[in-house]
Amino acid sequence: MWYSQGVLRTTFLLLVGLLTTAQVSAQSDAADGRREFRAGVDAAEAGDWESARARFERAFELTERPIILLNLAAVHAELNDPRSAHQVLRRFLAEAPDSVREPQQANVESMMRELEAGAVRLTLVTSDESGELQLNGEPVSPGVELVNPNTPQTITLRVDGRVINEQTYTGAAGDEQTIRMDALVPTPREAATTVVRDEPPQEPPAGRSGLAIGLGITAAVLVI
Repeated sequence: MWYSQGVLRTTFLLLVGLLTTAQVSAQSDAADGRREFRAGVDAAEAGDWESARARFERAFELTERPIILLNLAAVHAELNDPRSAHQVLRRFLAEAPDSVREPQQANVESMMRELEAGAVRLTLVTSDESGELQLNGEPVSPGVELVNPNTPQTITLRVDGRVINEQTYTGAAGDEQTIRMDALVPTPREAATTVVRDEPPQEPPAGRSGLAIGLGITAAVLVI
């Protein structure tokens, strides 16, 4: 595994106790949320991480308890998806009330550093402010994006719904790469001119064949 299991697994085990005692209330959907959470814990203990992810996502949907996001982040990490894990932790820091966030903040920040070290850091740059930048089909803003290692990443620039630049990048854990996505505008091409005589001249000039061909093609790509 590309990350240190100690921090993530310890956080996961701590949350099992926290959520079953203090965080899940017995109101409306909370009973279903508690069942989903418990099922997520059982799935995680059995190593069924896909099922655990789905169960924790459903538990969070039903209860809206931000601390569930920490278990969800740990599951994403187990699934070798540091990008999603990092996004979930950022959401926790942004949405959790102080009383929930502050006791966990140091641990969360440590988890985020481990995820950053195990991900690929892409810096996306574009000079075309009118274009839409996409990462794997999802709109993103220029700047730093964490992506999963050893996985092809497709970066696309669209203008008025038309793809005008697209690149694919695959990196290893810890790689850093700057991807510049500018509009590629081809200049008009000059038509090629070809002259072929049906019959060679009777007395061709010295050093010239009887077949005269003139070919002129110019093409350029302008980066703006």
